[in-house]
Amino acid sequence: IRLGPQGRLLAGAVYQPIPDGAGRGLRLGTVRDGGKVAIATATGERKGYFIASPGSRIDVAGTTQTLDVAQGASITPIGVNGAAGSIDLTAAEGMVLNGDLIGTPGSGAGAAGGALDITLGTHDSPGGTIPHTSASSIATGVNEAIPAGLKGLARVNPDRLQAGGFDELALHSLGTNTNPNIQAQITLEGDVNISLDRSLVLDAPVLSSDGGNARLAASYLRIGSSRLFNLFPVNATSGTGTLSLHGKHVDLVGTLAL
Repeated sequence: IRLGPQGRLLAGAVYQPIPDGAGRGLRLGTVRDGGKVAIATATGERKGYFIASPGSRIDVAGTTQTLDVAQGASITPIGVNGAAGSIDLTAAEGMVLNGDLIGTPGSGAGAAGGALDITLGTHDSPGGTIPHTSASSIATGVNEAIPAGLKGLARVNPDRLQAGGFDELALHSLGTNTNPNIQAQITLEGDVNISLDRSLVLDAPVLSSDGGNARLAASYLRIGSSRLFNLFPVNATSGTGTLSLHGKHVDLVGTLAL
């Protein structure tokens, strides 16, 4: 599945105005929450890529609208929030995210940002890697063949995600774990700093670093594999990277090698 440079998938919150039939010029209407954009390649066949080209946009942003509300004999302006929606991206073989992913909250107090869920692989596919890195993703044109180097890879740029304004982020790297030399994993490349208001989930049996300093912060943090079992053990190896977790609730679940 390719989303080209002019591709737009828009499911943000909206304000639906209603004319003031009494002619008072009041701001009336309904503020609706953002929807969901879900893209999944042919995961049942263990094949498929998702390519989002530079210039493309998936937008589920929230909004805030001031409405005039009658309270007794007076009219009071009240800011009404429409919550941001969610983006769910799944690719069995590989993913390129060179476009904009937007889940910013509205401007009102207490407005909720969106949720972003990225899954590489399936439970019966070979293990893949999600590098969490500011390095450039592999660029592919709309009509170009998918490069071999993309197989089993989904680069996620933390700066781009942070700019998207999401409150929740979940990364899932799945695989069968039938080969001890190929493990589904999430790698933290260079210095990574992610801070989210609600939750951050890193779902993989291996979380590795290339020696950078990583700081992950959210109200809720969950790290580890969601699989019930692994055929082969995962072994931690020593290195020079650092990982700092900051949250009100931190869960280390399932199989996990750091």
